[in-house]
Amino acid sequence: MDHKKIQLRLNILDFLIVGGLTGGSYLAVVLRSTGMSSMMLGTVLSINSLMALLTPPLFGVIADKIGSPRKTMYVTLTLTCLVWLGIPLTMPIKIATFPLVVVFVVAGAWVRSPVGSLTDSYLMQVQTANPKVQYSAARKWGSLGYSIIALLSTPLMAAFGVGAMFYIPILILAPVILLTRKLGDYSSTATGEKRGKLQLGRVFKNYYLVSHILCLMVVWIPFMLHGTLVPYLLSEIHADPSLQGIAFGIRAFMEFPSFMLVPFLMKKFDPQKLIPLCFFYYVIECLVLAATTSVWSLYAIMVVSGTVFAWIIGININYVHSLAPAGLKSTVVTVNAAAQSLAGVLGNLLAGALVDAIGIRATYLTVAALVTAAVVLMYTLPQLGRKKGIPLQSN
Repeated sequence: MDHKKIQLRLNILDFLIVGGLTGGSYLAVVLRSTGMSSMMLGTVLSINSLMALLTPPLFGVIADKIGSPRKTMYVTLTLTCLVWLGIPLTMPIKIATFPLVVVFVVAGAWVRSPVGSLTDSYLMQVQTANPKVQYSAARKWGSLGYSIIALLSTPLMAAFGVGAMFYIPILILAPVILLTRKLGDYSSTATGEKRGKLQLGRVFKNYYLVSHILCLMVVWIPFMLHGTLVPYLLSEIHADPSLQGIAFGIRAFMEFPSFMLVPFLMKKFDPQKLIPLCFFYYVIECLVLAATTSVWSLYAIMVVSGTVFAWIIGININYVHSLAPAGLKSTVVTVNAAAQSLAGVLGNLLAGALVDAIGIRATYLTVAALVTAAVVLMYTLPQLGRKKGIPLQSN
């Protein structure tokens, strides 16, 4: 198949999946609507974060075992669509005092969490087989899909309630399955990989991969805390916390053009040096947010944040995929996603302890200091490995 047709289909695929699953950003709104306590809400969201940590690597191993992140992805997407249908249907129902919707929220997290990283793994598989196809080109359309649905969500929820967001995925399911079946798998001879015993221990033998993943667990914290800390910041500057939707919509929209620069940046710069530099932006972002006094400055920050996020996603996924041992590409890509999820868990625990104790601005400064240390490690550990003569690949 011509690479332009493949690229077009991948663009549509990512647009549908990322846009169609935007409802995941509104789970806290769903839970609050049931009248549950803050403690219970936090517990349910923590369980969801734990699912996002555990299930992507699990399904990544399955994808490598059967040799198809494509099939594993659309199975988890299908299950997500079916489980999420239960969310709007059970929102008003309680068993004794227990909201039934919690069951569907948690079950949905189990199958929803791997979808994104499995999609990334499939896109990288296609790119490996056909270098003219670009992951970043498809991923930018995913950001546009999220941005469009996020902007439409306000009038949609005003008219039909937040539950309407969880009917959207069922609309994308048939087109996604049709597209992936037409594209097919790109494993075995197409990517130069041979299937056999997985030997998961090979992942942990790569010094560069392991040190990189460990640093990712910290450097992602500022981004993962946007949803938690921005509402506090808006209250601090006496703005309506609901304006966070506009802020995040701006951030997502800026990802779209920014992904176009990823291939250029990858050709011009060493990812081991460029990735830490990009993550250092979050240190600067935390410092600026700590001093922010208006909603307009927040919007300006989100413009830059969306730009840098696109660069990080595109460059990081290519770097991690390149380090993955043969036959374990999907596993490593999903472990990469799990590291980001763990950053969310650690960040929320940290924020929960700090915001009430020292305030939102001091919390941003504390996070900036923590991320600075991790960025320094992210830069120096690969340099140390090079000095010691550790090979980049250890398959």
